Amino acid sequence: MIGLQIVLDSLEVGSRTPLAPSGRVWLELDGKNFPDYGWVDLPLSVVGSMKTAIESIRSGEEGDFYFFEGPYFVKLLPAKVESGAAGARVVCLCDRASLPGEDGGGVVEGEALVPLADVEEVYRRAVRDLLGWATRNDEAEAVSVLSQMSLP
Repeated sequence: MIGLQIVLDSLEVGSRTPLAPSGRVWLELDGKNFPDYGWVDLPLSVVGSMKTAIESIRSGEEGDFYFFEGPYFVKLLPAKVESGAAGARVVCLCDRASLPGEDGGGVVEGEALVPLADVEEVYRRAVRDLLGWATRNDEAEAVSVLSQMSLP
């Protein structure tokens, strides 16, 4: 199971150049929260990078999407689910700088195989929810950006 949680009533626009509303956003993957429950970040940026990762995996390549307020990212790897349908191996990583003498590459904090259609639906729901928030709050620039973020 996969979900992207965005607490809409936590969103605040602190910067308009560039537009960067912040608020609570995190990934739920098989009952685990990544980077953490209630994580504060930049939801439009997280969702925007998620779109790029989905486009990559649709073309058979791996893709990453990012949480920008820490060393956290999610890797999407092309895979097949049991039914043979397109899937994604979703890997949640913490990529803190290594200490001297340690290997780099990050630490896996969660991993699951999910249908690609589920990842796409999570993305569509996030865009729809953010667009609703932007419309209700008269955030015209956010409405403009989000209106261009649909998946084909």
